Amino acid sequence: MTTATKTAKQLLEEKQALIEQLKKQQEQLKILNNLVGNTVRVEINKGGGLTIYGLGGRFPINMYVQQFEKFIENLATIQQFVQDNNDKLSRKEIKAFNPQDMDKKVG
Repeated sequence: MTTATKTAKQLLEEKQALIEQLKKQQEQLKILNNLVGNTVRVEINKGGGLTIYGLGGRFPINMYVQQFEKFIENLATIQQFVQDNNDKLSRKEIKAFNPQDMDKKVG
């Protein structure tokens, strides 16, 4: 084998090792994203309203304070409606964060 071929082979091996390392890091980021995504948090948005993250959807929910207050005031009515129509409502599985998943994906 020539020096040029050996060097190219070494470069290929290094690139493959780097790709594997990046794949592992990507898996770790996915797990961390699930952790953040499953945590309900509330922030004040630029418009002065509420932004609620972590309810299981792709996007956060935005409300003005008056809307949120009205929602809270009518929570019993909404809960009763959900209970009465439970068989007609669709559900999306929201995966809970499991710290042991980090150990499985790392390494």
